[in-house]
Amino acid sequence: MAGFWERRGHSEGIVLIYVGRVSREKALDLLTETFCELVGNGAKATLAIIGDGPYRLEMEAALADYPAIFTGFLQGRELQQAYASADFFVFPSATDTFGNVVLEAQASGLPVIVSDAGGPRELMIDGETGLVFHAGDREYLAATIRRMIMNPALRAEMGRNARAFTLASAPDTNETYSTILQPQTKAA
Repeated sequence: MAGFWERRGHSEGIVLIYVGRVSREKALDLLTETFCELVGNGAKATLAIIGDGPYRLEMEAALADYPAIFTGFLQGRELQQAYASADFFVFPSATDTFGNVVLEAQASGLPVIVSDAGGPRELMIDGETGLVFHAGDREYLAATIRRMIMNPALRAEMGRNARAFTLASAPDTNETYSTILQPQTKAA
């Protein structure tokens, strides 16, 4: 999706995205600190935050001097374009029990970075569809993001694997609701 991030202020480098509620319990303070450190050490990257929530203003203030884009809530075609235009997805939360956005990112062909705590870890394959970092460990998260930034071949391979994994794991739509959609007879 040529131009999607450029229209929002991105000028060069990799675009890593987070999609979801913008709140502290999602470990976005950890992502903010890590991203500032990476850019401070010369990483050419933009952090795109898609969503809204109680931590947004504080996060925007912390990233005011850094290449960060806040889109607010996106849906439909715009959200699809955001995923398709990014280079990889970061989900630092250690408290989520599932994480639809991790599946959405992989279905869009994005490699993912998730913590080793919580449900999102179970929605990907470490080393194949993305990378796992130790929950709460800023240095480990920085090294993981840096590895993804510095290795376009790894991103491309993991992106292909992520898309294939998601397609292969998707439930058969003919069977998904079969139990509740079958006609039932009333008990006498």
